[in-house]
Amino acid sequence: MKKRKMLPKKNAQIGLYLYCNTHKRWYKDDTVVQCKCELTYKAKLHVPGTKRACKCKSFEADTLETAIQLFNQFKIEMKNNSYQNVCLETFDKKPIFLTDCQQRFIDFKNDIGVEFHNMKNLPRRNIRHAEMVLEYMNEALSTNGIKTATFRFEEINDKIVGFVTAYFLGPKDMANKTFNNNIAPIKTFMNFIIKKYYPTMANPFDEVEKLKVVSEKLVVKKDEFLSVINLVCPENLVIEKINKKTQKLNRRHYYRPWLIDGFYLAMLGGRNEEVSNLKWSDIKLNNEGQKSFIQVVDLKRTRNIKHKSKLEKDGLVKKNIEMTPYLNKLLNDLGYEEKKNTNEYILANDEPTSRKEISNILSTAFNFLIKKLNLTEKKEFRNLRKTYATDCYLKDPEKFYKEMGHTNKYTTLNHYVDMDFVMEERRRRLYEEKE
Repeated sequence: MKKRKMLPKKNAQIGLYLYCNTHKRWYKDDTVVQCKCELTYKAKLHVPGTKRACKCKSFEADTLETAIQLFNQFKIEMKNNSYQNVCLETFDKKPIFLTDCQQRFIDFKNDIGVEFHNMKNLPRRNIRHAEMVLEYMNEALSTNGIKTATFRFEEINDKIVGFVTAYFLGPKDMANKTFNNNIAPIKTFMNFIIKKYYPTMANPFDEVEKLKVVSEKLVVKKDEFLSVINLVCPENLVIEKINKKTQKLNRRHYYRPWLIDGFYLAMLGGRNEEVSNLKWSDIKLNNEGQKSFIQVVDLKRTRNIKHKSKLEKDGLVKKNIEMTPYLNKLLNDLGYEEKKNTNEYILANDEPTSRKEISNILSTAFNFLIKKLNLTEKKEFRNLRKTYATDCYLKDPEKFYKEMGHTNKYTTLNHYVDMDFVMEERRRRLYEEKE
């Protein structure tokens, strides 16, 4: 039995930790260790001049004295190299165990030991999602009596795939879309390790097919939208939820005086985060000095650009919101003449909280209120964007997708346009013409 690694609290080396590959946890000393897994010594050094950037490295050391010696050498190397991106892990040695392979994959996601041309500069939430899915994978194996710390990567077969998929659809009770989103990172992880270290091995997870996801392309009808507007008041926006961990009832007030304006702005086809980030300076004028359109950053497509260097070179991905008579009046009512060309936000400029929180309040409040209508079909804030797409299709069936910022019409047709409503509206207009 291996001797447990030690890291005393007194006179500890700042930046040296005990690390659990199985649970992805850092321990500053051995007194706070919460698991019985085999731990490794690992460094995490803050990069001077940055807010949160760190350089990490694992040490193959059995004793504290050896770990401290390797840690000090690593600090000197980093300082002498001005904390530049260098290969921090020894990748020549093929990882044997599943947890070691998972750590290599997460390091790759974090651009640790990755050459410049292969760096992805991924957002933290993408990396966290990959970490979470690999934790689920380990939970599935542990549930079936497999010790992930000593389980070899090359032993992954169809039976293991069965354990994981059954766990996702059983105890985790994932919906079809969630299942697809969580299986994808496992396939990517497997392909990464196989390509780099096990080229003769097949990926058994490739046999897992995507589950069918039905895209609900429902519009929010005029009477439904106005009903939601009429429900906006402090009494109707007290949301109570039970904390799953503490089992305590949490009560939160979601009413804000700008909610109605936010709902009307959302009818223009923007996502909640785009609506909350609209500024008066985004309004562009035509040659006659009249409002022509609103130019906004397409945050979703911008995030999909993987390389920061490309983002800096090509600029942010932007799209234009059509200036309709309805939008023109709304902007005037919100104070366009006083605030035009300023860098203030159109919505909730005086709100002390973050733009992310404002976008969350916007969608949560709408979802809560429309649920009170007890509609036969489930509709949410995102259906406002689908309502806009459907309206654009009715106006111009050839160029409607451009209003959504999409590069082709099939994306908009397959995921946004409610064709049942289109046919119903066309029949209504036809009957009106005959009358």
